[in-house]
Amino acid sequence: MRKEGYYSSGQFAALANVSVRTIRFYDRQNLLKPSYVNENGARFYTDPDLVHIQQILLLKYLGFSLEDIRELTIGDSDPSFLLNSLHLQRRLVDDRIEQLSLVREAISDTASVIEQGKQVDWRGMLDLIHLTGMENTLASQYRNATNISARIRLHSLYSTNKAGWFPWLFSLADIRPGMRILEIGCGPGALAEALKRRYPNAEITAIDRDKNFISFARVHVPGVTFLEGDATKLPFMDGMFDVTISYTVSEHVDPSAFFGEQHRVRKPGGFCLCLSARKSIECPAPCVGPTAEEIAFWDSIPEEDGDFERLQVCRYPMTEAELPIYMEKNGFRCVSTGFAVIDLTPDAPKYDANMAEGMIEACRQNDLEAIASAHSDHGSAAIAAVNRKYDERLRLYRAGEKQWDTSVSVTMIVRGIK
Repeated sequence: MRKEGYYSSGQFAALANVSVRTIRFYDRQNLLKPSYVNENGARFYTDPDLVHIQQILLLKYLGFSLEDIRELTIGDSDPSFLLNSLHLQRRLVDDRIEQLSLVREAISDTASVIEQGKQVDWRGMLDLIHLTGMENTLASQYRNATNISARIRLHSLYSTNKAGWFPWLFSLADIRPGMRILEIGCGPGALAEALKRRYPNAEITAIDRDKNFISFARVHVPGVTFLEGDATKLPFMDGMFDVTISYTVSEHVDPSAFFGEQHRVRKPGGFCLCLSARKSIECPAPCVGPTAEEIAFWDSIPEEDGDFERLQVCRYPMTEAELPIYMEKNGFRCVSTGFAVIDLTPDAPKYDANMAEGMIEACRQNDLEAIASAHSDHGSAAIAAVNRKYDERLRLYRAGEKQWDTSVSVTMIVRGIK
């Protein structure tokens, strides 16, 4: 039973704008303990706990390690150490502000050129965007099985690349019908599905170390072989594949084993494509925030102990320079890099109604897939709530009541040949 003045894990996570998994992770890391645990093991939090997690999230955003955060937020820490660290991190934040200003200019320039019907100078725009590399965060990169699907779907619909997201991406690997393709870290199967749709005669295999991802993909993506497996110990013979491709995997596994195994299983002359999501900018509309039904649903989903430790989430973050360096170190030649950008603001005048409503519907689909991927028989209320809130977002858009919700995402593509 809930005590007065206390928040459940789901309510507390919604207030802090993080996932319940993140709250539990901080609990296990002794960063944030609940103020009250009832006889059934349910955790409850208070307003002072909300201040505490806000401090943790601020320090994490500023680049402090979990060890540093633990020292700075628990017990009697040295104020001078905190002050000196904050001065250093402030300089880093100033650098990031300058980088984001360049991104803003690049986006505005690209939009202006497109609106005027002129030829876009992609090389110049990508040079600017290349300056904005920032490490991925745990909450944004591994919150649930469908973050990967959402990025792929949005890139396919709204990428600034004129050729289209999938045709451009597949052309980088010179993919042709009949090839043997391996996707590593397939998640719920969005990219594998796109590959199969474009190359129906290709032999496509996809692996992931999360059994829930594999179960979901096997049901929803026909014609692809899905296997549970480790990216650092691929269960395949040498030289089996023409192409290997991965999306938001490199930050979770040892880079030498990751690229070394791909080199081993690839045929001579085969391509390796490594896609890495860089830090995104997210500002959602208030009407699409977490609902009570969604919070209750996610609170009802049991979490396996040690998920974050077992999956080594974001254990190996790499900069834009380190990714191609590791690829070269593991035997790949002709290594090259590129960037794909999406800018999603439904209320922006540059988007017509079809495009804007498509963005809203893509976000709806993401939330619905997240619920489906949980393999629960109790998701009907959450599904109804998701549909209601996105129906409301569409109503506001059609009524001209602008919310100015926005999302900017940058994905790096590193390409190498064996």
